[in-house]
Amino acid sequence: MKKYILVSLLMILNVVSFCQQTTISLQAKQPDYLKRSKNQQKIATILLLSGPVLIVAPLLIASGLKNGGDAAYYAMAAGFLTFPASITMFIIASGNQKKPCSFR
Repeated sequence: MKKYILVSLLMILNVVSFCQQTTISLQAKQPDYLKRSKNQQKIATILLLSGPVLIVAPLLIASGLKNGGDAAYYAMAAGFLTFPASITMFIIASGNQKKPCSFR
């Protein structure tokens, strides 16, 4: 009798633990999009402000160096690449900001 109880409990445990969720929420809520948009705008602003810093700082530091300075060119290139990245992030953030209006 103990064997039957043990086997039945193990079977019930297996069935319950490997079942899939039956109710799935597919719609995102409005605050999620607004929060995401706010975070993306912060990232875009940081990228926009870090671009000039990455362009000007290597010029100031490399002027005191006599030899080398390849890292300065890489930092300047990264500074120039932050501008298109920030523009892209602003566009994505505005798209997410407009999404909650489409639920109405």
